[in-house]
Amino acid sequence: MKKLSKELIKYQKAHRYTYEHLAKELSLSKSAVYAYTKGLRNPSWKTLEKIAKKINKNILSLIDDFDYESDIKLLDALKKDPTTYEYLLKNSKTILPKIKKMISNK
Repeated sequence: MKKLSKELIKYQKAHRYTYEHLAKELSLSKSAVYAYTKGLRNPSWKTLEKIAKKINKNILSLIDDFDYESDIKLLDALKKDPTTYEYLLKNSKTILPKIKKMISNK
């Protein structure tokens, strides 16, 4: 994620943070922050939301066009059906494992 990496480095330099300080600020491990700033690993969507909030950026400004594309398309489709979207959000702990199981059985 080039955009995330760039923004994290910019934030880190602006605040004169070490990786350790940045990790503490973001409530993440030092190794995770290092991996994100170097573009070695992509955060989960939830972690990306947390980072965006902490560094005061729009989440879409942190993702490259190809990153999370399928997730975004799925969320957009679900948002068109508010009842299904709300149900999935409220019951995600029980529904998501079932969906994963169904997908892995194909």
